[in-house]
Amino acid sequence: MPTALVTNPASGRNRRDPHLRRRLLTALGPDALDLVPEGPEGWPAVAARLLEAGVQRAAVSGGDGTLHCLISALGQQAPPERWPALALMRAGTMNTLAANLHLRGRPEHLAAAVATAVETPLPCLRVGERWGFLFGVGVPVSFLRAYYAGRTGPLGAAWLLARVVAGLPLRTRLTRDLLERTGAAVSVDGQPWRSGSWVGLGAATVPNLGLGFEPCAHTPRPGKLEAYGFGGAPWTAAANLPRMRLGRALRGDRVEQALGAELVIEGDEPLAWMMDGDLYGGERVLRVAVDGPVRFLRPADARALPAPRDLGLSLPPPPPV
Repeated sequence: MPTALVTNPASGRNRRDPHLRRRLLTALGPDALDLVPEGPEGWPAVAARLLEAGVQRAAVSGGDGTLHCLISALGQQAPPERWPALALMRAGTMNTLAANLHLRGRPEHLAAAVATAVETPLPCLRVGERWGFLFGVGVPVSFLRAYYAGRTGPLGAAWLLARVVAGLPLRTRLTRDLLERTGAAVSVDGQPWRSGSWVGLGAATVPNLGLGFEPCAHTPRPGKLEAYGFGGAPWTAAANLPRMRLGRALRGDRVEQALGAELVIEGDEPLAWMMDGDLYGGERVLRVAVDGPVRFLRPADARALPAPRDLGLSLPPPPPV
């Protein structure tokens, strides 16, 4: 069974431990292909090599950004059913997808388990020529910009979130910048949402968006994304943080939440958006559709993933014909 190691040397753990790549290759076995992108523009060549070699299982040494770049390059060359099954090594600054798959242990242990790992399919998102699992406009983008400008990692993200929440009553500059509103018309499967001004919008095909927050606890479901939006006062989003931490349905004035196959956002002006931690912008209309599934590998002894929650969130009716 052809296997490969895809290493992003710029990812968090690979920068700190330049010998990790050699240890992972040893754990995968002598026949594993060793693929490294030549800079940010090198991902299409890596994807092409995986497809040409007929690789069935690929270990991905990086984090969320590495996975996003890899599957976007694969998606531009082949449909998801032709992609190799992917084993995440938890080697990035952000490892949210690995957390959603409940992966534990050191990268070397995860690599050693690839040969006997069990496949777990997950739907993904597609926006134009980008594929991923977590999408956001508004506060998700502003939060990431502030996060990348400061201390990264889970502790840095938690500290930034605490500063934002604490600054709400005082309307600090950080809070004002992060909660700036975005004008946009939004619909899910053709059904319009009420507000035209948003603190934050998002969609995902996995429940955990990071730090244990689960506004999309109804996922994963085949062929469905879960979309959410905060169109009321800025404090409404903060007031929902406990509910997101517990994976409960969102509540509040002009708070929207829906399951569907496509989220469409038509901005009053060009929109900044994020996918799996990478930032983009320039489009005024964004169509977020479900694609996949992507096959992931989990160790055979890993505990079963929890089933999607049923919180009474109704599916939107089909658009009129």
